[in-house]
Amino acid sequence: TGVVLSSVAWASDADYDVRLVQDCCYDPDRDAHEALLRSGFGGRVQVV
Repeated sequence: TGVVLSSVAWASDADYDVRLVQDCCYDPDRDAHEALLRSGFGGRVQVV
């Protein structure tokens, strides 16, 4: 999740329209994984 989160932050800051494929992300901490996907990584991405 850390690598994806930093990539999302960079792309969002660079004004990219970011989409994240939910099935391609995994975090061993299930609660953190669900929270990040529910929030759209802080509203920075569209989760598909």
